[in-house]
Amino acid sequence: EGLCHEYRSNLYRNKRYVDYPTNSKKCVLPCTALSVVKILESCPSCYDKSKPIGRHMEGQTVTIINRSEIVGRPLAAMLANDGADVYSVDIDSIYLFR
Repeated sequence: EGLCHEYRSNLYRNKRYVDYPTNSKKCVLPCTALSVVKILESCPSCYDKSKPIGRHMEGQTVTIINRSEIVGRPLAAMLANDGADVYSVDIDSIYLFR
């Protein structure tokens, strides 16, 4: 599921590989959040593959309702890691991920 401490901390630190510096083994990502990213990748106006990695969603603003550890928070981090400004809305607060 990609929710153990190592993978979660790599996600929040935007580390995409577990075997630096060879970079041959990608980190495991939470599957539900990853599926949302894959759907957005298929939308031409959302994801710009011509930009470098980490900037595919640069200039996009996203709002995510709910900041759960299973979907909301990992999804916000993944989209922010791709360059989007992500507003994460929860019952108590609004966070901006960049």
